[in-house]
Amino acid sequence: MHADSHFTIGKTHKVCQDYARAGKATEGKAFAILSDGCSSSPDTDLGARLLTLTTANSFQLSWLFTGWDICHEDIALAARDSLGELAPLEALDATLLVAKEGPGGVGVTVIGDGVVACLRKDGVLEVIDVNYKNAPGYLSYYFSPGRWETYLKQGCNKRTITWYTSEGLTSEDQEVTMENLAWTHFFPTAEYKVVFLFSDGVHSFRKDNGLSWDSVSMTEVVEQLTAIKGATGAFVQRRMQAFENRFCRDNHWQHDDDLAMASIWMEN
Repeated sequence: MHADSHFTIGKTHKVCQDYARAGKATEGKAFAILSDGCSSSPDTDLGARLLTLTTANSFQLSWLFTGWDICHEDIALAARDSLGELAPLEALDATLLVAKEGPGGVGVTVIGDGVVACLRKDGVLEVIDVNYKNAPGYLSYYFSPGRWETYLKQGCNKRTITWYTSEGLTSEDQEVTMENLAWTHFFPTAEYKVVFLFSDGVHSFRKDNGLSWDSVSMTEVVEQLTAIKGATGAFVQRRMQAFENRFCRDNHWQHDDDLAMASIWMEN
């Protein structure tokens, strides 16, 4: 398996609050990670990097690849320790999306909101949108019981999992607790050839029609970004840069929010 990632700033941002990293652990297993910092919290560009790098470090050094689940509570603790006095705890108000090679396939973990896409071996693209009714749940809430209680009282702990395919869509509402903060799924190599992760910047695209800016559907954006013919080298970086520099320019698209993409190509 081969992994790659890339991220870029949105039109309305002064600092990019998305970050991504991909590679292989010492056991040779692939991983892909991205994080998206909350715009209304302080220094979340730092928090997104800390969560991503802490997760990558755990894969590359000390935590064995015995399966595909991540120890997200341990990651949160390690990121908090690294944050120290550099910034307030709210800097860790960031999503965390992880794809990790495991026995027989790739497991995906989504904490907060984001989009997962996977290409089946029969050529069908599946797109999974993990979305929250209001603000998403963050790992930082582990350390702020008061903020979590306020979150619950405001009714924010509702997420919707919408699964799009060419055959239609299904949607499921879920109540979020600290015990099921992470949404997880496993994609076996027998059925799938590639898994993609996206920050919610894929929801922020608009098209200039001359007189107005019209929204571009998330699924249309994902279809363009996943149109990759091969997985050699920096395949995600190449695709994102070609998409932005050629396709978006020629079709008058822009994304207001930051955008991150990370992927594991499952076929050798």
